[in-house]
Amino acid sequence: MKTTSRLLGLCLSLSMLFALPACSGGQSASSAPSETTPAPTESSAAEESHYPVTVTTYNQNGEEAEQTLPNVPSGW
Repeated sequence: MKTTSRLLGLCLSLSMLFALPACSGGQSASSAPSETTPAPTESSAAEESHYPVTVTTYNQNGEEAEQTLPNVPSGW
């Protein structure tokens, strides 16, 4: 009985020890990027535009349905 309760206590302690880092949610300082990327300007954003975009999806009957987006949808 003593051995079982000690083993149970050890297992619970180890599980709490390994679960603790999972709850931290933050990044460590070593994984943070050392340089920041500058924000794109309007001219570079216009040059890198990939629009119009054609998206192919399937409807409820399994048939292909294409939709062409001329620019970025509003709200993005």
